[in-house]
Amino acid sequence: MSERKASVLTSLQAIAKKASERPEYRFRDLFRLLNEDMLRDSWRYVRKNAAYGVDKVSAVEYGQNLEANIHQLVEELKRKRYRAKNVLRRYIPKGKDKLRPLGIPATQDKLLQMAVKRILEAIFEQDFLNCSYGYRPGVGILDAVDDLTVKLQFGKYNYVVEADISGYFDNIDHDDRVERNIAGDLRKVLGVFDVAPNNVDVRAGSDASCQVDVRVTDVDRQYAPRIPR
Repeated sequence: MSERKASVLTSLQAIAKKASERPEYRFRDLFRLLNEDMLRDSWRYVRKNAAYGVDKVSAVEYGQNLEANIHQLVEELKRKRYRAKNVLRRYIPKGKDKLRPLGIPATQDKLLQMAVKRILEAIFEQDFLNCSYGYRPGVGILDAVDDLTVKLQFGKYNYVVEADISGYFDNIDHDDRVERNIAGDLRKVLGVFDVAPNNVDVRAGSDASCQVDVRVTDVDRQYAPRIPR
């Protein structure tokens, strides 16, 4: 493991430890973590075959000049000049005769979102329940299916409840839960992600995937009060 990567992991582990030991702690100095080391390490998690945004710069092309691009991005952040680029709107089929809108950020914005997502995960992963599988690192839908199969076969359950929130991103409070734990300039970066310059909702981006489960966990705790943290 390189020294830079180790430094990033150490920082994230320290945040996770504090979040676990002090659940009500309000983090105020997270913006400094959006440095070149964090962005360089986060680049590993950006999908290289994903669709590009309005700038038409693919991940492969961005990566060819990665060091210079990351340096420029960090300078923009330091000088408070960073602005998210317009988001490309696309629609994909959803159910019968419905379309789901997607916002595709530019590659640079995907990278910054990924870095922010990792910081948020370090904080809020401490709150997630063992029964929560969505948008979390290391677990997914297949794990949920396996666990549910065992529980239904051998557990003492009489029924299964399936629920869906219509227009989830349009109806939840995007500030309430995160605001209680995050302060300072990192919140400004999150605000930039919420609505891009062309007013296209981009909350389906990388940082939002963590924010989704933060709120779902609040729901889980209402129905699973005996499940340990």
